[in-house]
Amino acid sequence: MMQALKLKDRPGFHKRSLRIVYRILFFFFHCRLEMPPSLTRKEEPMVYVANHYSFFGPVSFVISFPYRMIIWMNEELVTTEERAVAASVPGIREVFPFLGEKGIRRFSRILGHFAVKVLTSFDPIPVSRENASRLLTTMRKSVEVLESGSDLLIFPETGIPAYSLTSVTPFYPGFASLGKFYHRKTGKILRFCPCYIDEQHHVIRFGEPIAYNPEILNINEESQR
Repeated sequence: MMQALKLKDRPGFHKRSLRIVYRILFFFFHCRLEMPPSLTRKEEPMVYVANHYSFFGPVSFVISFPYRMIIWMNEELVTTEERAVAASVPGIREVFPFLGEKGIRRFSRILGHFAVKVLTSFDPIPVSRENASRLLTTMRKSVEVLESGSDLLIFPETGIPAYSLTSVTPFYPGFASLGKFYHRKTGKILRFCPCYIDEQHHVIRFGEPIAYNPEILNINEESQR
């Protein structure tokens, strides 16, 4: 059974400063959760697969989801301040275009200064989209987290041509490999739960979980299920 956690017991919120930030962001990002009854009765760890929806998606999920989970996070946001600044520019440009290019650059430097410290507080699993060896490390760490009983939250959208406010962009197919790694290590079937973050109505809708099928060898085909 899923057990809601007190805020201070949720990953990242053990720090008082982040609990204060949570209460501020709550008014802007909190969403109602719509879950099928079967989901709340689950006994095994699960992977939540959600649309990114620019900044709103990840922040709203962390704010609204009161259960134990670990997040896949772009390694550029959790390694160095310089990389965090560069990675944040496109998202800031999309959400705050009225700042102008100078304002966007200035805001990204401010955001990057705090991003690494804040985001690493959530013990995320860094994800590389280009380095194969680091991607294998991501898979191994993810399996360890799932074996410990925690759920995973991932945002596998490519963001190409851009993260959309009205639709979902194509997924990187590699995320489905997690089912293969988990099955190979534990002999168990991993389930993936599709989630849609609806910013307009401030709702996160959870679908029925989809079980990884080890008989499907084509990862592209498996990811599209």
